[in-house]
Amino acid sequence: WSEGLAPHAPYTVSDTLWSALARRARARRLPVAIHWAETPEERAWLEHGTGPFATLLARSPRRSGLASIESAGLLGPRTALIHGNDATADERARIAASGASLVHCPGTHQFFARPPFDARAWVDAGVPLALGTDSSASNDDLDMAREMALFRGRHPDFGPEETLALATSRAGRAIGLAGRVGTLAPGAFADLALHAAPGASGPECLEAITLGEARVVGVWIAGRRVAGT
Repeated sequence: WSEGLAPHAPYTVSDTLWSALARRARARRLPVAIHWAETPEERAWLEHGTGPFATLLARSPRRSGLASIESAGLLGPRTALIHGNDATADERARIAASGASLVHCPGTHQFFARPPFDARAWVDAGVPLALGTDSSASNDDLDMAREMALFRGRHPDFGPEETLALATSRAGRAIGLAGRVGTLAPGAFADLALHAAPGASGPECLEAITLGEARVVGVWIAGRRVAGT
């Protein structure tokens, strides 16, 4: 929510605005996505009014970002928190209790050369973890296959099945479309991609797909083939 500001432009998000967003989301049952805890510098400004953001942003709320989100009623099952790189164990526990998802963006993480992301800590805390791309402003390619490959390169303890779920069914849950996006099942959107992994069979196919070694040979949107022959 601090993106796109001109240097030295005073800017705060008031409790009134947070609460208005929460009311609108509840009334319309909308999913909510919030970029949160991406850097220690973010926390320094929010909680103490210090760090490089102090020269960019106006009055600090003097409390954590998660506290602001919680107090506005924006933390719940329809909320996806994006990044979470600078989270504490207590914050992970509070997010798990709320039912919110955490979306990790491996491409953006690599782009900024962030410190290692503790994916397993989020899963062990009971937080639904998903993968995303962030945006082309901080990612070299908006390709979920690449995100899976980057993720597995940094997190070898996650196998192909779990990684694929992070990019498909759990990602669908994160955007409020569980059972309709990221799964092949009755009632789900007929959006899918066909991959070719020559010489692979069974579990080897998932290895190839999640390591970025398979080739997309067909894409269907709403049941209609839009790519491939």
